[in-house]
Amino acid sequence: MEQKNKVPITVFAGGLPIGGGHPVRLQTMWKAPLSEGVFTETVRKVELLASYGCELLRFAVPDADTAALLCRMQDNVSIPLVADIHFDHTLALICLDKLPKIRINPGNIGSAHKVREVVRKAADKGAAIRVGVNAGSLPAHLRNEDDVAAAMVSAAEEDLQILDSLGFQNVLFSL
Repeated sequence: MEQKNKVPITVFAGGLPIGGGHPVRLQTMWKAPLSEGVFTETVRKVELLASYGCELLRFAVPDADTAALLCRMQDNVSIPLVADIHFDHTLALICLDKLPKIRINPGNIGSAHKVREVVRKAADKGAAIRVGVNAGSLPAHLRNEDDVAAAMVSAAEEDLQILDSLGFQNVLFSL
């Protein structure tokens, strides 16, 4: 795909600008399960991380209960939260009701139709999408390639074509 615009693009996660000449942002991944019983303590710990300079915090979202709690948490913390979604695009759709950024891997979301549904909602909500491509979650047609790095680049290019066809530019890629 030919790059049309060589000016760095700024992507926004809520009000937080990423890229485009802005400082590198400090993000980490929350490792403990999120549940109602630890909600208040987790909010306190998120704010502690923010006081240390963390600007984005990513949470694994394995189910709808976690998605709902994460949405509620976004209303109670000062930094943008990011939902890390695998396999179930409906979890991304729930999280996009409140979260300014999600992470998906289109290769394991299930189908181009599901990816388009997530992208449309992200666009409607002004949310950013981080596309994460890794060797363990390549689309089926690329899983047996000898050159794994090239297969990952191909997967990212396919994902970019989908996003580009929908006019979606509030996207970050990680490989």
